Amino acid sequence: MNDQYVHITNGDAAAERIRASGIPGEVLPWRESWLDGPAEPIWERPDATARRASWLERELGIPAPVYALQRRELLTALDRAWSGEAEIVLWFEYDLFDQAMLASLLHLLSRKAEIPRSFGRAHTPAAGRPAGAVSAAGTGMPGGEACPREPVPGLSWVIADSFPGVTDFRGLGQLTPAQIDSLWPQRTPVLTGQLAAGARAWTAFASPDPSAVEDWLGRDAAVLPVMAEALRVHLKRLPAKEDGLGIVERTVLRLLERSGAFTPDKLFQAASAELAMLGMGDLTFWAELKRMAGRPVPLIEIEGAEPLPSFTAPHPADWSMWQIRAAGAGLEALKGNPVRRKRGDGEFHGGGRWLGGYFAADSFPKPPRA
Repeated sequence: MNDQYVHITNGDAAAERIRASGIPGEVLPWRESWLDGPAEPIWERPDATARRASWLERELGIPAPVYALQRRELLTALDRAWSGEAEIVLWFEYDLFDQAMLASLLHLLSRKAEIPRSFGRAHTPAAGRPAGAVSAAGTGMPGGEACPREPVPGLSWVIADSFPGVTDFRGLGQLTPAQIDSLWPQRTPVLTGQLAAGARAWTAFASPDPSAVEDWLGRDAAVLPVMAEALRVHLKRLPAKEDGLGIVERTVLRLLERSGAFTPDKLFQAASAELAMLGMGDLTFWAELKRMAGRPVPLIEIEGAEPLPSFTAPHPADWSMWQIRAAGAGLEALKGNPVRRKRGDGEFHGGGRWLGGYFAADSFPKPPRA
């Protein structure tokens, strides 16, 4: 491994751009989606990995051995980087997909940082910029007056929330190698206070109590404002008291209400445009649609002879095979009349979704007798 820099980024598209930019160092694409499945505080433990791998195989079709092996390889590479003298550079974007991944890494690195690294080189990028201002777009993470400002030895980052001249900025994978190279001088050290706040963010995200995220926002939002915006969006994924819907379900139903029907690819494009702060991938979206259609009282109807694609499905898919429409219960929920359990009704359990460490269970009234 290159002994000067190790770049960790949010997957293969951004990794390819960094490699093509000519920036020195090894590039480690981090492959994970914390929008899906259970999150645990000490997420890298073998038992936590096994539980998550089982869920991903069942719900997304990702083979559990493939996921477990990939995680072991990533953790081994990170351990090797941390134990060496390379500067670790974190390249992440503003959306929840990236910020949850970043929080999980900061939690792990904060525990590794309890044992000081043998790191001899001084970190000198971004001269003249305010300490802790890591946003590539200049938004910054100022850290607040109470944030300890000592740099973590050998750890820096670039957090990209926009780029000059790029409209509808979604991420580093949109940029050219030359544009990526222009971000390199703007990286800044990760401060000890930011590392600690990021670790606390992960603890909150992985908590079975969603109020932990609200508590984190009250304490640390000023320290990591980009992460705070992402976690505010995370809270909108929770079922609302008014209609029983989270932001993804509500967005899907509103699109279907307006347009009548979509093929899956067009619905994904439309929903992604409205939910850019989630950074949601297609597998995540298909799983959400399957859940909405698979409830005992469905919110949507999926017309098609085959299930929506999973991880192992052949690509490209013939999207004309499917049509997706809102079901009556979904349209009623949009009006503020969600299906609710009545006194004396039987009830079904078993459906639901993981939102970080919180399992939002679906429960429904017993369907009427035929």
